[in-house]
Amino acid sequence: LLEGAILPEELSNICKNEFMPAVGITDTGNMFGSLEISEKLSKDGIQPIIGCQLVIKIIFEDINIFSPIVLIAKDLSGYKNLMKLSSSFYLKSLDEKNHISKVELEKYNKGLICLSGGPNGILGSLFLKNKIKDAKKMCKWLQHVFEDRLYIELQRHPDNNKKNLKTEYETEPFFLELAYENNIPIVATNDVYFRD
Repeated sequence: LLEGAILPEELSNICKNEFMPAVGITDTGNMFGSLEISEKLSKDGIQPIIGCQLVIKIIFEDINIFSPIVLIAKDLSGYKNLMKLSSSFYLKSLDEKNHISKVELEKYNKGLICLSGGPNGILGSLFLKNKIKDAKKMCKWLQHVFEDRLYIELQRHPDNNKKNLKTEYETEPFFLELAYENNIPIVATNDVYFRD
């Protein structure tokens, strides 16, 4: 709710002006914008793609790692599973950071596409902690859960935040290696919060 400033009608106009037949919305931790944006985009002939960025909790060597993971509804079953995961994200975790578990992701993954989360995602987080074997193991687990619905996410944000640019450049070769070694498709994404 506090990250984006693009109104539904603005997004629709941007898509029309840029000849974009579809656009995705992946609110962080919730799906509050899904209905409103879907109605507006559909009315204007643009395919809405609904997703959500949630936090997954992974335990490595008795350390809890909380990392973002982007899930996109591929079909109606995926949309329903996304709602279950989003609800679970809020209804538990009272004693620590809100998250979903590996068990929940295994249970409610049908119809969902998974993006690896970029440099701040679980694969990037493990890589940056120099836990290469664990990152490769986690990649295999994600591929087992999502099969052909897993995408390795690359990001390049041309902004003034040198730290983000550094982690993007550091993780990209490793992400490409994971993608090629495991025959996982690559997708380029950016965090878009404002119109320009």
